[in-house]
Amino acid sequence: MQMTTTEYRNEFIRETAEDLIRNLSEEDREMILQNPDYVQHHFWLGLYIRNRYIHNNPDLSFWPYHADHVSHDIFDCVVSLLRERL
Repeated sequence: MQMTTTEYRNEFIRETAEDLIRNLSEEDREMILQNPDYVQHHFWLGLYIRNRYIHNNPDLSFWPYHADHVSHDIFDCVVSLLRERL
Protein backbone atom coordinates (compact mmCIF):
# COMPACT_ATOMS: atom_id res chain seq x y z
CA MET A 1 0.00 0.00 0.00
CA GLN A 2 1.34 3.39 -0.97
CA MET A 3 1.69 6.11 1.66
CA THR A 4 -0.37 9.26 1.40
CA THR A 5 1.44 12.58 1.10
CA THR A 6 0.60 13.33 4.74
CA GLU A 7 1.94 9.97 5.93
CA TYR A 8 5.11 10.45 3.88
CA ARG A 9 5.51 13.99 5.24
CA ASN A 10 5.10 12.83 8.85
CA GLU A 11 7.60 10.00 8.36
CA PHE A 12 10.06 12.35 6.67
CA ILE A 13 9.76 14.86 9.53
CA ARG A 14 10.35 12.20 12.18
CA GLU A 15 13.29 10.56 10.36
CA THR A 16 14.88 13.93 9.64
CA ALA A 17 14.50 15.04 13.25
CA GLU A 18 16.13 11.81 14.45
CA ASP A 19 19.05 12.27 12.04
CA LEU A 20 19.45 15.89 13.05
CA ILE A 21 19.53 15.00 16.75
CA ARG A 22 22.24 12.40 16.08
CA ASN A 23 24.34 15.10 14.42
CA LEU A 24 23.83 17.89 16.96
CA SER A 25 26.40 18.52 19.64
CA GLU A 26 25.33 18.17 23.26
CA GLU A 27 25.73 21.94 23.58
CA ASP A 28 23.35 22.54 20.65
CA ARG A 29 20.80 20.12 22.11
CA GLU A 30 20.90 21.95 25.44
CA MET A 31 20.57 25.33 23.71
CA ILE A 32 17.49 24.13 21.82
CA LEU A 33 15.88 22.81 24.99
CA GLN A 34 16.64 26.02 26.89
CA ASN A 35 15.10 28.13 24.14
CA PRO A 36 12.68 26.06 22.02
CA ASP A 37 11.43 29.07 20.03
CA TYR A 38 12.00 28.29 16.34
CA VAL A 39 12.42 31.96 15.45
CA GLN A 40 15.54 32.13 17.62
CA HIS A 41 17.10 29.24 15.69
CA HIS A 42 15.82 29.96 12.18
CA PHE A 43 18.98 31.50 10.76
CA TRP A 44 21.31 28.72 11.81
CA LEU A 45 19.35 25.53 12.32
CA GLY A 46 16.29 26.34 10.22
CA LEU A 47 18.40 27.19 7.20
CA TYR A 48 20.57 24.13 7.76
CA ILE A 49 17.48 21.90 7.83
CA ARG A 50 16.10 23.51 4.70
CA ASN A 51 19.34 23.28 2.75
CA ARG A 52 20.51 19.87 3.98
CA TYR A 53 17.28 17.89 4.13
CA ILE A 54 14.67 19.64 2.00
CA HIS A 55 16.14 21.53 -0.97
CA ASN A 56 18.69 18.84 -1.81
CA ASN A 57 16.14 16.03 -1.69
CA PRO A 58 14.75 15.16 -5.15
CA ASP A 59 12.09 12.94 -3.53
CA LEU A 60 10.42 16.08 -2.19
CA SER A 61 10.08 17.89 -5.50
CA PHE A 62 6.34 17.08 -5.66
CA TRP A 63 5.58 18.46 -2.20
CA PRO A 64 2.96 21.16 -1.87
CA TYR A 65 4.58 22.29 1.41
CA HIS A 66 6.78 25.37 1.77
CA ALA A 67 10.32 24.52 2.89
CA ASP A 68 10.24 27.01 5.79
CA HIS A 69 7.08 25.43 7.17
CA VAL A 70 8.56 21.94 6.93
CA SER A 71 11.80 23.04 8.60
CA HIS A 72 9.71 24.52 11.42
CA ASP A 73 7.82 21.23 11.80
CA ILE A 74 11.12 19.33 11.88
CA PHE A 75 12.43 21.69 14.55
CA ASP A 76 9.28 21.17 16.63
CA CYS A 77 9.76 17.42 16.30
CA VAL A 78 13.40 17.76 17.42
CA VAL A 79 12.25 19.66 20.51
CA SER A 80 9.60 17.03 21.30
CA LEU A 81 12.05 14.15 20.87
CA LEU A 82 14.69 15.86 23.02
CA ARG A 83 12.13 16.47 25.76
CA GLU A 84 11.05 12.82 25.66
CA ARG A 85 14.65 11.77 26.25
CA LEU A 86 15.15 13.85 29.38
